[in-house]
Amino acid sequence: MTYPSFGRALAAWALCGLVSSGAVAAAAPSPAEIMALSKSQYEQLVKERAKIRGAAHSVQGDVQYDNAGPVVTRLDLAPLVDANRSDAQIVYSYAAKDDLSGVRWLGFVLRGPSGQERTTFVGLGMPRTKVSGRGAMFPGYTMQAGDWRVTEVRGEDQAHNLFQVPPDLDALGNMNVAVKNDRAYDAKAPKLISGQILTPVVSLSTPPKGQAYGGPLIGASVELADVGSAGVNQIGLTFCLDKWTCKSTNFLDNELLGAKRLTLQPYVQVEEDSSLGVYELKEIYLSDLAGNYTTLTSVLFGGSTDFSQYFPSTTIELKP
Repeated sequence: MTYPSFGRALAAWALCGLVSSGAVAAAAPSPAEIMALSKSQYEQLVKERAKIRGAAHSVQGDVQYDNAGPVVTRLDLAPLVDANRSDAQIVYSYAAKDDLSGVRWLGFVLRGPSGQERTTFVGLGMPRTKVSGRGAMFPGYTMQAGDWRVTEVRGEDQAHNLFQVPPDLDALGNMNVAVKNDRAYDAKAPKLISGQILTPVVSLSTPPKGQAYGGPLIGASVELADVGSAGVNQIGLTFCLDKWTCKSTNFLDNELLGAKRLTLQPYVQVEEDSSLGVYELKEIYLSDLAGNYTTLTSVLFGGSTDFSQYFPSTTIELKP
């Protein structure tokens, strides 16, 4: 599957959805959600999972847990694609290995001439310790002409261990593809217009409406506009109690090409055992269908955006 943008919303499950036994909670992130993390967030997730899981393998009773991440051994892209063609594809070959539970999926991040990013991943069927094959990424008419390069390779095994970041991507194969496209392209990221916190105070002991159990929902309503031609695609918000304790909404998608102005309502269901306190809006990620994105970071966290200029209130309080 191909995704035009590269989300910056680190969802609450990303660092909290693991348990010490080596198993992963039922709400473990999907491949699309993992591909939507930023590079630093993905690397943080790899470190957190490794820290929680401990040794490469652990044994509890009769069960041997796989705590070691898979390894990509080949990724080789076709060097040229003509995006003017309706059947255009960026074809690539791949290979990966895992020592116990088997590789589930792998993907990569492609960065364009103006800093745009597109992601793609391929599911591999029954997990196996050695996998290889070919995949394709669809450029679409909004892909800017010029040189694009793979900047990251990601993936996961059946035990939810993540690929380690390869130290030398060029050793895996060709990481560059030249895109031919005679049509106009969009190289401008969307803009934040306004927003409102929909859940300023929630109780962890109150499940969502119509459910007998589970943590509450938190979310916001955000208006955004795309100044280019592709249209608004994705938004995600991150709220933090402190430097390490954060809750992020899902990265809500819009697939309608050319949507110049939209109001979206991203949300997430938080865990019942979440840390109590007041969570401040830290970041907002915005992207369009051409792969342009921007991350706005609050001045309270060292950034340059004063979210109080856009939101009446910028906090969510979690109570017992």
